[in-house]
Amino acid sequence: TRAAAEDPGLKREALDVLDAATCLGISAIRAWAFCDGEHWNALQPTAGQFDERVFQGLDFVIAQVGLVCAMMPKSAAWT
Repeated sequence: TRAAAEDPGLKREALDVLDAATCLGISAIRAWAFCDGEHWNALQPTAGQFDERVFQGLDFVIAQVGLVCAMMPKSAAWT
């Protein structure tokens, strides 16, 4: 998602996926909204440090979802 906020090509890709889901009648999506560590698009690269660009990417995707229900967990822990 960070890349979607920065790269117009990836923005288009994200929109294409959402459009395809709508065409297929999908009314709910689930996408990870977390990534910790030294990954390409980590929301939290190190403890207590957040990458604003990842939040911007999440904002972009959420804004595009519209009426589709989006479930975006912020953690891998379910307990």
